[in-house]
Amino acid sequence: MHRVISPGLSSFESNVLQNATATGGVVAGASGSMVTQSDPRPTRAPAAQAAPVTGEASSTKTAPPAAPPTPVIPPASYEDIQRSNLTVYQLYAKYEYFRERYARRSGSATLAWNPYVVPGFPGALFDQRATRVDIVCYITTVQQTMSNEGQRGTVVSFLYGRQFQEMFELMRQEFDGGETAAGSAPAEPVRDVRKIVQSFEQAESFYQRLFYGAQRLYNKDAAFDFRKIIAYAPSSDAQTPEPIFIDGPDEATQDNLVFSTSLAETLVKQREVYEAQITQLQGQISTLKSEIENLQAVTQDQIEFIHQDDPAFDPAVSVQQRREQIAMLQIQLGTAQTQLASLDLRLNQALAVIQDSQNTTGVTRVRHNLDGTRELVPLPTAAALFNSYDSAMRYNWRPICSLDEYIIFHDAAGEGPIAAQGHARSVGARFYDRIRRFTAPAEGFVPPPSVSEATTTLAIDRPVVQGLDNANFPQIRADWDSVLLAYRQNVLRVKAPRT
Repeated sequence: MHRVISPGLSSFESNVLQNATATGGVVAGASGSMVTQSDPRPTRAPAAQAAPVTGEASSTKTAPPAAPPTPVIPPASYEDIQRSNLTVYQLYAKYEYFRERYARRSGSATLAWNPYVVPGFPGALFDQRATRVDIVCYITTVQQTMSNEGQRGTVVSFLYGRQFQEMFELMRQEFDGGETAAGSAPAEPVRDVRKIVQSFEQAESFYQRLFYGAQRLYNKDAAFDFRKIIAYAPSSDAQTPEPIFIDGPDEATQDNLVFSTSLAETLVKQREVYEAQITQLQGQISTLKSEIENLQAVTQDQIEFIHQDDPAFDPAVSVQQRREQIAMLQIQLGTAQTQLASLDLRLNQALAVIQDSQNTTGVTRVRHNLDGTRELVPLPTAAALFNSYDSAMRYNWRPICSLDEYIIFHDAAGEGPIAAQGHARSVGARFYDRIRRFTAPAEGFVPPPSVSEATTTLAIDRPVVQGLDNANFPQIRADWDSVLLAYRQNVLRVKAPRT
């Protein structure tokens, strides 16, 4: 679940929690009708019958061949298909039930200014601690406001809002019913979607690729994991909050185990073939080397004796032929050894997945302490997120775009790269000494008063002045490049760079 945390959540508008008594993570989906089969019995087509034939026709024509009977699914196979599809139908029915149930849980929330909220994704909204109406929802629109007086804020609209306790209760019911571990409920009916967006680990990997370019910056989480933020309130002031835990295999883990087990079995058989091939090649090379040694030890008397039966025998030629054969066999041996090394790498990866899965799937059922009746409080390690705007923004922070993407957007080039670590000016993230270079106007250059007064052509979606380009037309009308460099030095003297 993509996270949206704001410790400065002021007040929900009047319609925020109409009928909202509970919460959970919902991914909106298209509604549709579902047709179920009321009669599970297999149907049989009537047996094909030949058309009636008259006496005259029988004497002159032959009747057309009968149509083949319609294939019939055996009852046992039909029942297996029914059972396999039953889960999909049940999940879809449950999904539609909850979608309609929470369809009226819509509203809007006024937040402290947060430029990182992304519409079209699930989100978590945390209220002030005095009211504690914390919800998970589906963000639909985001409106950012700023004024010339320095005021700024963020307003989000959402659908399917539910309190965390309601989602926890639904998750508890699913886990107790034998479902695999997940990070939200109800279960998404499409399995390939469910095992990514509703898995703690898979969702983290997905959002890391989506929002961080698959680069884990400053050890930040990309997906919201409520287990790291909230806990159950202690029963007394002397106790600490009780962490929330969910332990057990998820669907992605089970899929990886099945796939890796099958892959390992296949690779083991392939490995035996490669090993046999390598052993055979090594034996052939060893035999040829022995023959070369024997040929090199042949005396002149032995050569004369052999010439009686084989006048063309030449030990030097035979040695050369065997050396050429050895060279060809060594090429084949090297290829087989390379393929074996590649296969071993894949096999070790599959075995590592099997080992990790066995450690995880040792739990036959999901172990958890989810309770929809208990009060939720921040974990001590996350308390600053609810008390400090700066801390909350550091948690919500993500790249709007990468630095390299920004440079490419401006058709510029980074100069003087500074590494994230190990440089005197390192701040924990890679940057450049400068990313843009402004062009000062040439002496005596006078640009046209406006583009409309010059002859223009249309390039892509912007007018271009004829005869002018980046090389001869300044980006600004004065030498701002030197001014900006001086300004940077003034800023650095006042405040050091930070992340």
